Amino acid sequence: MLTILDHEPCAREGLLYGVGAGGAAAFLGLFKRGSLITAGNWGFLTFGVVAIASKQVCHYYQAQRRARNRLRLGIRPDGSLINVKNFKPDGANVQNFKPDSPASDKPGNSD
Repeated sequence: MLTILDHEPCAREGLLYGVGAGGAAAFLGLFKRGSLITAGNWGFLTFGVVAIASKQVCHYYQAQRRARNRLRLGIRPDGSLINVKNFKPDGANVQNFKPDSPASDKPGNSD
């Protein structure tokens, strides 16, 4: 059963966050209410919600990281390659772009 932690991405992180939050909720419920059954119910509920939510958040961040890396490698989201010579980023006004002349950037060159 615990071998799934090695193969499933984000499972370990989700379970650890769930156990921590569930234990804290059970402890606070026991401290506040004094009933072991009610505290256990709150602990299990919190464990489940936090474990699932943190696993989903981890999957979201992995997908974002994967998409950024694919764009850095020159791969579009549809799987086609980006032609670097003709690539124009969205929102950039490429027509009015005028780079500085290289002569003005050199130190010691006073015109």
